[in-house]
Amino acid sequence: MANLGIYDDMRLENNRSKVVALACKMVGGGSDGSLDLCARVCLTDEHENIIFQTYVKPFLPVTNYRYETTGIRPEFLRDAMPGRQVSRKIQDFLCNGEPIWKIRSKGGRARILVGHGLDHDLKCLDLKYPAIIIRAMVWISISKLEQISIENQLALCLKSLLQL
Repeated sequence: MANLGIYDDMRLENNRSKVVALACKMVGGGSDGSLDLCARVCLTDEHENIIFQTYVKPFLPVTNYRYETTGIRPEFLRDAMPGRQVSRKIQDFLCNGEPIWKIRSKGGRARILVGHGLDHDLKCLDLKYPAIIIRAMVWISISKLEQISIENQLALCLKSLLQL
């Protein structure tokens, strides 16, 4: 029930993407539900193809599913992939076989990471990635952004980047 048609294996066949977008949906943790915990993650390439998408079992217990904005229910996370496993898969894909300490801005194999609020998403995923190949996007209307799907958020992000 946890995956509901979600790709929890990397779509790597013929994937030579140099630019990858990341987006997360957050649920609440802690006594008042204000602590952000990543519960769904999606990676897309520059052609808007979904590379990786899965529900994530957060590191801490969920106290607020924020269903109105996330659409996430408790049963979606019951058999979800553990957070550390998700982080590892994403980091391996982004580094593309290059050691993280060796990543440089030009000439390397590592992929450029784009997205909205990447510092927050990376922190919630407990994921380390060099700032020299991160391109964060800033959105003017956050309220409108929260009302569209995670896939459409990534598509908008990639289109904005390609227009620069």
